[in-house]
Amino acid sequence: MNFYTYTIRFVDGYYYHGYSKYKGNDPLTDGYYGSPVTHKEKWSSTMYWKEVTGTYETLEQVTLAEQEVIRSVFREDPLCLNAACNGLFSREAAVLGGKIAGAKAAASGQLVGSRTRESCQLGGQKGSATLMEKKLGLFGMSPEKTLAVKVKGAEAQHNQRWINTHPDFDPYISTPCGLSSWQKARGIDTKFREKLQ
Repeated sequence: MNFYTYTIRFVDGYYYHGYSKYKGNDPLTDGYYGSPVTHKEKWSSTMYWKEVTGTYETLEQVTLAEQEVIRSVFREDPLCLNAACNGLFSREAAVLGGKIAGAKAAASGQLVGSRTRESCQLGGQKGSATLMEKKLGLFGMSPEKTLAVKVKGAEAQHNQRWINTHPDFDPYISTPCGLSSWQKARGIDTKFREKLQ
């Protein structure tokens, strides 16, 4: 065994999946309990234990095993503390990251990298002018084609049905926008939803 996968289980039901390199000590007591970023405070505020869930010979094997178990739960199960999986982020981590980056950009007067707000606006205007001039994207479509694209997008969204999954409220089924409005009016976080069709 060169690597192992593990699960950190917290007494309140939360959990965290990960992997580590075998260092010659018993994995249960080797002192490695994950490298969380988003929920780091959980490790110091809640009792937990470690379970070894698999052993592997190569880094590729252990990485694939970890990704398989995390991918199946990290976006769906609110008790899963993994914030990312192979470049994909949970909704909570993406929203948090966006808020932090946006606050930093606003505080420094910058939006994209080292560009100022004015520079970004000018770049957007120049890009739009180029698209119109060369008749690319939406600007290259006939009015009929533009309308057809808009109608198709609206139909696709309005044909979707989502359900409220917050445990303190009755199930409510609506379109994505309709459900968001209903949840926000009741102070429900919009992450409590599930797609029906």
